[in-house]
Amino acid sequence: MAFDTPIKLLVVDDYEDILIESKDFFERSGFEVFIAGDANKAWEIFVSHKPQICLIDVIIPTAHTYGYLIYERGLALIRKIKEIYPKTKCVAFASADTNVLYLAKEFGADDVVQKPSVPRVILDKLNVIALESALQDEQVF
Repeated sequence: MAFDTPIKLLVVDDYEDILIESKDFFERSGFEVFIAGDANKAWEIFVSHKPQICLIDVIIPTAHTYGYLIYERGLALIRKIKEIYPKTKCVAFASADTNVLYLAKEFGADDVVQKPSVPRVILDKLNVIALESALQDEQVF
């Protein structure tokens, strides 16, 4: 889907391979992509670049923190983004059980994706979200 200016997308995952593949795929699909491997870095990038859409793995660490209930890191990031920037669209994804993804919706996620997922399916979701967001803002593209 083509917009006048690229939609800014932040992808947050603790697996470097997923970040590199996601960046390449979504850039080829017309997004301006930022990547982060932990919640702290994701927040820094978010504040600096203000992406319109965030694709956040629910199970991510904060830097130097590997403890119980690690999935709270992604959930906390979603909640923080939505509380401070409610217009930002967040899509949560995880290979965890679906209960965690339902919980992500309660934390403010606009949509959820179960891993593994075909990149094209995620792209379709992101395009729908971007279109809905543009229509809400009455942007012309």
